[in-house]
Amino acid sequence: MCDLWRTGDAGNELPAERWMALLDELHSWTRTLRVRFVGGEVLLKAGVYDIIRRAVHLGFTVNLISNGLALQSEPGYRDLMNTGLRNITFSLDGRDAVIHDRNRGTCGLHNVVSEVIRRMKRERPAMCISLICILMRETVPQLAEYVSWAEKLGVDRILFQPLAENLGRPEKRADWHRESDLFVRDLETLEHSIDALNRRGRRPAQVEVPLRPLREMREYFVRPESFQIRRGHCMLGQTDLQIDPSGILYMCDVKHTAFGHVDDGPVRQVWRSERACAVRRAIQGCQRPCASMCNRSPGLLEKATTFLRYARAGTL
Repeated sequence: MCDLWRTGDAGNELPAERWMALLDELHSWTRTLRVRFVGGEVLLKAGVYDIIRRAVHLGFTVNLISNGLALQSEPGYRDLMNTGLRNITFSLDGRDAVIHDRNRGTCGLHNVVSEVIRRMKRERPAMCISLICILMRETVPQLAEYVSWAEKLGVDRILFQPLAENLGRPEKRADWHRESDLFVRDLETLEHSIDALNRRGRRPAQVEVPLRPLREMREYFVRPESFQIRRGHCMLGQTDLQIDPSGILYMCDVKHTAFGHVDDGPVRQVWRSERACAVRRAIQGCQRPCASMCNRSPGLLEKATTFLRYARAGTL
């Protein structure tokens, strides 16, 4: 599902010690960061458990996204749990193991992740577990069943992400979806699944499923080459500081919004540089096709609902 491994150069990656020093630097700037570790596969990084442990120790709200494979080993599982991590997100495409394992290229992976989730919830019930499910031809017909299955598994939140061109491709192709066997073309099935989720949402449920972005995704599958979420303003220039494995600082797409490097000086200073300000202005006026949920500014009701939910759960 991702081709970043084709373009990455492990020799350019910052070592674990540098990442921990960066976390210390960020902590001296602000102590209210939400730190998210993403990949590739995060748990392949040498020293990753020390990095996560430092972020948790500093008091940041920490989450990581993983395919879960590294946690099938007892040492890997214990190393992660001993970091103090309280939030984790797994990639899990549907309740059908055959579909997930085939598209992820690893037989038995679906069962590995399911068992890890059960174990985490058994040993640490307060652990907040989220799932990311790719919306594609094979998963769209069973969204409601997937949510019911995930709720029984003990999952706290599900995010749906529309199928996109694989990350890591050297060139973006506007017509990539025409060649994809996984792209959603049966919009009637998608609408039925969304309606089923909407009806389910009227009943008390523990698992959180944001439905409004899901409805917006229908339009994405109609015109993926030009779709852009219009509700709200893109907030990435104000809210997101991203650091790639080699230390490049950016806000959205590394090729278009890079504004410095961690070795250019204090990150706080680079964040306020003239180049960073220029990138923010460009993001505010961005008209590129985009189906990312991260660029929405949530409304007051959405903010209040989210706050109350996590306050009741004691996971703020």
